[in-house]
Amino acid sequence: MSGISRRVNTTFIANVVIGVFFVLFSLVLARMVKNQLHQHAIEDATEKANIIFDHNLAIHHYFNQTLIPSLYREIDSLGMDSLFNPVWMSSSYAVREIDKLFAPANYGDYYFKESAIDARNPDNEADSLETAILGEFNRGEEIGYRAIRYYNKEPYFVIIKRGRLVESSCLQCHGAPEKAPLQMLETYSPNRSFNRQEGTFFSAISIRIPLASAYARAETTSDRLLLLMSIPLLILFILQYLIYKGIIGKPLVRLRDQANLISSDERHLGEQIAIPYGKEMAELTVSFNDLSTNLGRMKTNLEQIVAERTESLRITNETLEADITKRKVIEAELKREHAFVNSLVETAPAIIMVRDTSESIVSLNPFVSLVTGYTVEELRGKSWINTFVPPDLKPTIELVFSSAIVGEKTSSFTNPILCKDGSLRHIRWYHTKLEQGEIKAGQLLSIGFDVTLELQAAEEARLIETRLLQAQKEESMTTLAGGMAHDFNNILTGIIGYAELVIATQGDKSNVTGYMKTIINESMRAADITRQMLAYVGKTGYRRAELNLVELIRSALPLLSTTIDKQATLTTNLPESVSLVLADSNAITQLLLNLVVNSSESFQGAAGKVNIKLSEVIMDEQLISQLAVNTINSEGRFICIEVSDNGCGIPESNIGKLFDPFFTTKFFGRGLGLAAVAGIVRSLHGGVSVTSRLDSGTTIKVYLPIIE
Repeated sequence: MSGISRRVNTTFIANVVIGVFFVLFSLVLARMVKNQLHQHAIEDATEKANIIFDHNLAIHHYFNQTLIPSLYREIDSLGMDSLFNPVWMSSSYAVREIDKLFAPANYGDYYFKESAIDARNPDNEADSLETAILGEFNRGEEIGYRAIRYYNKEPYFVIIKRGRLVESSCLQCHGAPEKAPLQMLETYSPNRSFNRQEGTFFSAISIRIPLASAYARAETTSDRLLLLMSIPLLILFILQYLIYKGIIGKPLVRLRDQANLISSDERHLGEQIAIPYGKEMAELTVSFNDLSTNLGRMKTNLEQIVAERTESLRITNETLEADITKRKVIEAELKREHAFVNSLVETAPAIIMVRDTSESIVSLNPFVSLVTGYTVEELRGKSWINTFVPPDLKPTIELVFSSAIVGEKTSSFTNPILCKDGSLRHIRWYHTKLEQGEIKAGQLLSIGFDVTLELQAAEEARLIETRLLQAQKEESMTTLAGGMAHDFNNILTGIIGYAELVIATQGDKSNVTGYMKTIINESMRAADITRQMLAYVGKTGYRRAELNLVELIRSALPLLSTTIDKQATLTTNLPESVSLVLADSNAITQLLLNLVVNSSESFQGAAGKVNIKLSEVIMDEQLISQLAVNTINSEGRFICIEVSDNGCGIPESNIGKLFDPFFTTKFFGRGLGLAAVAGIVRSLHGGVSVTSRLDSGTTIKVYLPIIE
């Protein structure tokens, strides 16, 4: 089937598609014209029905409003109450008879009927549709009906409208039978069209306008239009067919015939085809001619190359036969060396592994089972990185592997691996790519030594040394800060005392008094510095009591809000209640003030947000190891005061010096705010941790022990 499809004439398909389009276009246009003519026929029928309806309703109106009331007045005056003649006293009779005269002279092919339920004349009796519509009129559900219905297989436009409304003048003949004229009762049965209610509709005007002739004219018009359109479309189709065949079809046939000649006989390569009209086909023909010429030239060159290679292969074959004997000797020696290497690998106290370029394990020695818990059979064919490397280290390890597998020189590299039981072991790796000529060439040989115990010992030694240096540093800084604070405080006491004596002796009116007050204010600021230095060394004399930090922070919020920079926004995230801590309220307030001010200054005049959060945590060994200030004696429950901001952040190199006295990165800073925080926390046997990212913000957490 596919072969037949490939042989279908492309020109034929294109012309069939265009022809189908022309036909569909003609049919759609003819159908649209036909539908429009049908719509016009319905609109004409509607207008005709409205004229007939208005004509007959005017007759009724004249009879009921003018003629009949006038006749009854005359009859009453003559004492002829029983007189009745439908010819000049019944509007329905008059409408029916006048319509017989009106119809032939105007729209003789229509159907008109004034229908009613229990009509006095059988010609006016309502059928089932008219009865239903009358019911809807009197219930107020319908104001008119119009539709296209078929009678005797002929289409009619049917319109039913409200007819006569029972008026007071109608009740003489359609009210109670005993009030009707005697001759009316004799002419009609007392059961026909009596007991009507004023204000109700007792008739409906039913008009049917035939549509068969209008539809027939629409069919004839659309067929003529289709015929008229078919002629120019056929001419256009023939013209485009001839143009398409001449410009595209024939050049394509020539290209096909030439391609068939070349496929049957290579000697036709290089023959040229005449350039046809039309830019695209001309370019295609030129490209075909160039292709044919190039293929002929390449065929000649290929035959020459094949001959040269055949001679070269003959010489090479003779050389290979001579080398086979030497190779057999070498292979025997390699087998002996291979057996020796295998014995070394099997007994080596290190992981020896070979991986292919896709990072899958090709071979392993048994030592891997002692380290990881996996058997060699479980690991063969698996990805080492996906099986052993923790997720956060995968990008780094993949980069090392990529560098090593392409032959780049790599130094030793140590990374943790996940063992079968979930534990971590640290392995120091040495990688080398197996070059050509070696077993498993192109793959990566990795040798790993378990250095877990070695690293643990080094880490323990580093932690001990760090803690010792920190303790020595804190002791030195504490001694220095304490001595300076006491000496400075003694000097300030003398300055303030003498300034107060001068004020007392000079009085408020002396110019010297203003200067003395300035000296006292500046001395008090200097005294505040000494208090913060004393807070750092833990000699402030705070009084400890059981504190609810939620209540304390809420009471301190007004002070904190007025102290921070105006561009900063202070928010809190406090629980309903927390456990109590043993601390001095002034010390905690000073701690919060220093932390909040320090955070607000990180915005450097820009808008920012400072948040205070309070929570209870369980301090474990991992959390304790992350503390920058640590005087926690044991693990347990602690209150965490967290102050965070979205300011400029702190460089990693400065975090270790944050709590040193006099260390500051601010132009006007004294470097005592965080030092005082550290001193307060040490006095309460707590801890402080710091996390920060440049341009993202800083979070400082203070941990205070809970009263158990």
